[in-house]
Amino acid sequence: MKHTTILLLLLITALSIKATAETNILSTDHLTTKLNVTTTIEMKQTTTPSTLKYVQAEILFIPLQTENQKLLSFESDGSLLKDRAMFVWTNPKIQDLKIGYSAIVDVYNKAPRIKTKIPYPLSIRNQEKYLQQTKNIDYTNPKIQELANKLAKQENDLFLLVSKVGNWVKNNIKYDLNTLTASASKPASWVLQNKIGVCDEITSLFIAILRAQGIPAKFISGISYTNNPKFSNKWGPHGWAEVYFPGTGWVPFDVTFGEFGWTDPGHIKLKESTDPQEPTTQLEWKGLGVQANIHDLDIKAKAVKTGKKKPSNIKWTLKPAYPTIGFGSYNVLIAEVENTADYYIGTELTLAKVKELETEEQRKQIILKPKEKKRIFWKIKIKKDLSEEYQYDIPLKVYDFRNISETTKIKATAYDIIFNEKDADNIIESQKTKETKKIELECKPEKDIKQTKEKTKINCIIENHLPTEKKIKICLNENCKEQIIPKENSKKVTFTYTPEKTGANEVKITAKSTDYETKTTMTIIQLDEPKIDITNIKIPQNIKYGDKFNIKFTVKKTSIANPKNVIIEVTGNGAKTKIPIGELTASQNIIVDVNTKQLYSKKPKFKIKAKYEGLNNKKKKTEKETTTTITGIPFWKNIIGWLMNLF
Repeated sequence: MKHTTILLLLLITALSIKATAETNILSTDHLTTKLNVTTTIEMKQTTTPSTLKYVQAEILFIPLQTENQKLLSFESDGSLLKDRAMFVWTNPKIQDLKIGYSAIVDVYNKAPRIKTKIPYPLSIRNQEKYLQQTKNIDYTNPKIQELANKLAKQENDLFLLVSKVGNWVKNNIKYDLNTLTASASKPASWVLQNKIGVCDEITSLFIAILRAQGIPAKFISGISYTNNPKFSNKWGPHGWAEVYFPGTGWVPFDVTFGEFGWTDPGHIKLKESTDPQEPTTQLEWKGLGVQANIHDLDIKAKAVKTGKKKPSNIKWTLKPAYPTIGFGSYNVLIAEVENTADYYIGTELTLAKVKELETEEQRKQIILKPKEKKRIFWKIKIKKDLSEEYQYDIPLKVYDFRNISETTKIKATAYDIIFNEKDADNIIESQKTKETKKIELECKPEKDIKQTKEKTKINCIIENHLPTEKKIKICLNENCKEQIIPKENSKKVTFTYTPEKTGANEVKITAKSTDYETKTTMTIIQLDEPKIDITNIKIPQNIKYGDKFNIKFTVKKTSIANPKNVIIEVTGNGAKTKIPIGELTASQNIIVDVNTKQLYSKKPKFKIKAKYEGLNNKKKKTEKETTTTITGIPFWKNIIGWLMNLF
């Protein structure tokens, strides 16, 4: 038996400037895309004589079923399992083999949202897999550790810290297409040292800094859409990250695109991993005098349907510090930005290029708390070498990835006042405003995912930033507690909570004084007992002896909790197969190939069993039966089948 693993390197498919007229498909509430993924298994005869008894190949790059991504259809000659498509040949000819699939995927623009402050540092269990060091996520490197400690200093809001790390990576690591010629993705330490990289390398450094801070993060491989003119193919392989937030779950962050806490529907998720260089295909074979090699995946995508335009929750207005200035003068463009949503938002605003202007930084990343307003600034300079014969009306346009924009303008002449760079810096400092904190409430459950009928504690910290003590009433539903909190101090309050229903329970906690009120919201999931159903069983009703056929069926999760260690067994009259699935997170379509020569009955019955573990590792089983008719089966096989049924 020979086994080989083939790696498909992830290549960047888009720069972070995405705002053109073509981006309308990315601003919709969902996007339906057709994928075609193919590759070739190259089989070579190396000696004579030669035999090939068995070939098995797996594509580990398939559309995943998630809350935001739905697999509408999947067509392939192979079997679709949880996270792979499997292809098997018995005694094939020694010739090249084609494998692949066609899929239609719906991606929704509704990432999990962070609605309240989640305190940092974290104390997280059961996510150790995404805290470990890997080949490319080498976060124990002293330079990465030093940077992680520096960025985490004096930051106690998890979303703001993760976004701060993303900002640092985006602003300090140059996106460099030349690294596409590298033979393999570089480790995070190399990216930090050289300050260059493409999407997988940029994401590796982002994840490494987070893991160094004890924040779980996973690498997401997939395909994404770009309208960047440097790419003739608008769809291509891409890598981004997901970060774990207690009480919310895994939240996407695409540092390359500047999408923090969300991704646009042009992102199709095909694989989760701890490291960007985990394999996308696997191949094994058994034979004599044969060599096998699997090529890289060829991925093609096409948007086939767009949803309704999704309104932006970010609004902004523009104004220049000075409406009229002279040639060679500095100026400041001020944007008043408001988040109208009840959740954190991280996005990117871009100042359009104007040939009469110089600016150090066109793109600005902005992170806003729920309902928060902020100001951001662009320091600009009018060029000196403009014609003195004209007055220039210079347009200033700022846009986001949806191509939503606001405009203003400034006038420039040879005779108006000239402001130097220090004047511009002083304007920015004077315009910056800091949030005045009154009362802050931070709450988190000891367990955000619970088993049936399980109580949990919710620990809250109420902070008084006022110069006087405050009597504050803290309530979880009708359960209220009063605390006297000294000036500029805090106290801990604990509630015991039992979920009201199976599934998601939204928990709201409020803190009120006579003149101030704040609240926080979290989600606690109560699990039910995992259940599996076997449905959509399809089998030919009349089959000629000597022919091959397949049994098709769907393994469906009918509970909120995921059945674990799932094993599918199909047995009957001489046929037997076992398919390990692992954790069942979404419905899986199973195809089992059967050779009638293996069977011992004219009317064979097949048992389809799903064995799995429920809560507390309880062993469970679901079973269904199906039958067919075999014509032309030898009489002696009928006798053997009759005897087998007796025992």
